[in-house]
Amino acid sequence: MKALGLLLATVALLSVGQLFSGCTKKETSDGVSDAIDLKALAKKARPAVMLLVVSDAAGKEIVTGTGFLVSSDGKLITNHHVVKNAASAVAKAEEGSLFTVEGVLADNPKKDLVLLKLKPKKRDIFDDVADAERKKRGLPSEPVTLDFPFLPLGNTDKVEAGTRIALIGSPLGLEGTLSEGIVSAMRDLSSSRVLQITAPVSPGSSGSPVLDSKGAVIGVAAAMLIEGQLVNFAIPVESVKEIMQNSRASREAIPLWKFGKNSDDLIRSTPEFRTYVEALDKKDFRIAFEPVKRLVARFPEVGFAHFILGVVYNGLEFYPEAVAEFQESVKLSNDRQSDLGARGSLAEALERSGRNKEAEQVHAERIKMDSNASNIWLDRGDFYARQGKLDQAIADYQKATTLGSGSHELVPVNEKGEQTGVGIFGTWLQAKAWYNMGICYARLGKHEEAWKSVPHLNNLNAEMAKELISALKAFSATTPKAEK
Repeated sequence: MKALGLLLATVALLSVGQLFSGCTKKETSDGVSDAIDLKALAKKARPAVMLLVVSDAAGKEIVTGTGFLVSSDGKLITNHHVVKNAASAVAKAEEGSLFTVEGVLADNPKKDLVLLKLKPKKRDIFDDVADAERKKRGLPSEPVTLDFPFLPLGNTDKVEAGTRIALIGSPLGLEGTLSEGIVSAMRDLSSSRVLQITAPVSPGSSGSPVLDSKGAVIGVAAAMLIEGQLVNFAIPVESVKEIMQNSRASREAIPLWKFGKNSDDLIRSTPEFRTYVEALDKKDFRIAFEPVKRLVARFPEVGFAHFILGVVYNGLEFYPEAVAEFQESVKLSNDRQSDLGARGSLAEALERSGRNKEAEQVHAERIKMDSNASNIWLDRGDFYARQGKLDQAIADYQKATTLGSGSHELVPVNEKGEQTGVGIFGTWLQAKAWYNMGICYARLGKHEEAWKSVPHLNNLNAEMAKELISALKAFSATTPKAEK
């Protein structure tokens, strides 16, 4: 099927079990109830379902949605798309209480789910007792934090076509709206399992919990426009459990104003990333191992998180693990530069694992992706040099000497805006290519060819030229001259 649009309404599937002992049940042969006591269910579930009001940086309301609580400390599930452009948000309970959304604990954009953290309220439940009397009775003198009501999660093991469900949402901002329907089919869409439901999913209901007859959350409501027809779906509750499991690695919520930014920038703002930078500086990757693993658990769909874990594994000499993380980073990369960088590190990890043919193939893929970047030719030249394939290395170094960096660095231009040279990084790369080419010629005993690199190198980097001269003198004394 061709998805022309996506308007997901998060429906959390809750397993309330014995909480709803007042439900009238008519059990089928497989034990699944086919009737719902809507009055009893609404009374129990509504306190845990919230209206979300999302605002931009100017404080202007931009969207409303629905969310539901899944823990007593204020964890709340809704759709990713509800808050993706948010600068702030508040959650309104059915009885009118307002709670500030502290931020994001975990996110899965592909499944359109996000786990938020609400700021709890404190209330002094002993207002009618004087301080002295309070102390005499041994009662707390400070306000206590009140627990949130929440919906337990069920499962979809026994859910099938015909299973009755109820949905509590906030269509058009009308919180606590109850509707019922059935599961009409189980579908596989975009390689994901979803429940097709008949209960209406209207604008503002995104994030609503979908409940079965026992009050258990079995999914998160999702309305999709498919081939011009609006079809109501529910994301299975198992995806909710998965994102909650990932949140256990989170120590603090990411503010919504940061959440709307690029995921890579978001990762760079975390304490775990700062520990990673410290590890790079100290060359002690042990201190970054656990923090970076937490980052990957927190951002499982972000290629940059897998990339830095791959760097840590490389630094710890766990090369097979590094390969796996770099491969995941390649798969999740959302732009060409990230893809090229991840493939470069993947090639290095494959080589260190002794998988040289695969490493050579990855180098070839990078050149095919961007044949005008000198660093890519330089990387493969270095690979060939380490493999002792010096003629192939020289050919790649020669190509690298003619190209720029291929990055977004500043380059010299004329009055027409035309590029007239390469930038600082491109100049360094060309110098490195001349240096490495000279060394390869010397290793082959082609000393005359090796010395031809010196004047080119001197024009680019005088200090590097001095180093090459010293190296070539040493080679001349120890390496026989190649026969012509």
